[in-house]
Amino acid sequence: MGGEALPQVTVSASRDAEGKVHVSLVNIDHSGEAEISLGLRGLAAESVQAFGTILTADRMNAHNTFEKPDAVAPKAFDGANVEGGRLSVKLPPMSVVTLAIH
Repeated sequence: MGGEALPQVTVSASRDAEGKVHVSLVNIDHSGEAEISLGLRGLAAESVQAFGTILTADRMNAHNTFEKPDAVAPKAFDGANVEGGRLSVKLPPMSVVTLAIH
């Protein structure tokens, strides 16, 4: 757009005091999903906890109002799995996903 390019997906990760790894993924594409596969080096991950959440909407200009305070709200996300030391995630368009990995 305007000669500028942005990555479709950005990822960040952190480890909490209990050793749980939290991964946040953002798909900025308004129409295309993204399939992500991440290597989990240095982490003996066995599962993605059901703690996954997603924030997305069906329209790019969706927003909360006083009349509709939950038009955009976090929901459960189950589109991720860990297998063979890799995290695989299918991100819908316009979404922010957070996962807890054990």
